[in-house]
Amino acid sequence: MKKYHNLDLITKLRIYNYVIELRRRSRIGAVTIKRILQEKLGVSIATATVDAWINHGATPIRGPTRNILIDDINLDLINIRKYQELSLEERLKLYEEALVLNSMGFKPSSITTVLKLKHGVEINKGTVGAWIYNNSRPRQANIRPPINLTPSVELAIIAAASVSDGSVTKEEKPRFSVQMKDHEPIELIIDCLEKVTGYRYKDYYSSSTGAYIVQSGRRALCEYLANESNILDLLHRFLTEFLRMFFEAEGGPVGTIVKKSRKADLTRIIFHASIAVSNSNIRILEEARKELLHLGIRSSIRLKARAGETKTIRGQEIRYKKPCYEVIITSNDSIKRYSEKIGFISRRKREKLDDIINILEKYGRTEEGAIEWVRRYRYCEGGRERWIRRQTLLSREEAISELSRLLRERRKNEQAVADHTNYH
Repeated sequence: MKKYHNLDLITKLRIYNYVIELRRRSRIGAVTIKRILQEKLGVSIATATVDAWINHGATPIRGPTRNILIDDINLDLINIRKYQELSLEERLKLYEEALVLNSMGFKPSSITTVLKLKHGVEINKGTVGAWIYNNSRPRQANIRPPINLTPSVELAIIAAASVSDGSVTKEEKPRFSVQMKDHEPIELIIDCLEKVTGYRYKDYYSSSTGAYIVQSGRRALCEYLANESNILDLLHRFLTEFLRMFFEAEGGPVGTIVKKSRKADLTRIIFHASIAVSNSNIRILEEARKELLHLGIRSSIRLKARAGETKTIRGQEIRYKKPCYEVIITSNDSIKRYSEKIGFISRRKREKLDDIINILEKYGRTEEGAIEWVRRYRYCEGGRERWIRRQTLLSREEAISELSRLLRERRKNEQAVADHTNYH
């Protein structure tokens, strides 16, 4: 059974008219009318509401709009149109009527109600306010070009971004949004959005997150991207382009120094390299791993973070609502093959991958490789990217000294964690 207070205004007015007609014909009371509404119309309404209508002159319309609409309400309306859907001629008629109503003393909120009930047009109070207070006039409607959702390279790139560093909502206000640290992939997404939607979007920089952001509110696009089968179809159809954006947005090349054993002396330190991409959607990661194997790139899937775990990303504490997994490529041959067949979009990640391959070819996963890595990259505590490319290379002696310092810091941190664990 429908509740009266949840109904739209037109329906409420139809029920009101029905009640007044029942009262006029039979002089029945509020309780009887309430029962009739429940049985015949399937509407639940308070007895007090019906009593106020038939005995005290109340109506569903309140305020100053009540008097002017007594003869002008269009109860034959079935669909309410939005102001954005109107032609310029229709907009100008509403504009002129709004000015007349304002000259009679009506405020924008009352005018929007009048226009909705007379003409069946949903119009924003701010729009009417701009007509009255800012002397603005209606403009020609922006006619959006038709969206092209035929599977394409551009759509695959957008889809890959949407399931990585992006988000998609398809409720009352649909929104596709993606943010990235590097501008090159954002520029590529803007180009792809233009080809798919026919509109050139603009990005903006968020200083709080340190990322560039681009958004689209096209409902058809958001509904398409919210369907996982569409995403997987694009992954298989346009493998290289999809994976390139997927790894760019939610992954990257990783170089670091690790210990071969629990002993922390310098001879046990080696250079370790990989390429990884993380996501909470295990199915997409599994399909990506299979497709990588078709390209001769071996990888594995592992758990990166459990549900409820907290990590620092771009300086912000992020709590994982779902388990997060990652596809990781570790063998030298597969890392090199990834560079040749897929690669990265941003210059920053391309340079890092080139450096990793160069070190692997010259020094391998050795202590000398670790020293060379420290020569080229500096370690940053916290944040999503731990190793940042240096502006100026260190000498070999400086790199050895820096590596020793990093190892001392690591031992100190490990001891502090062990002490804390033992204490508790």
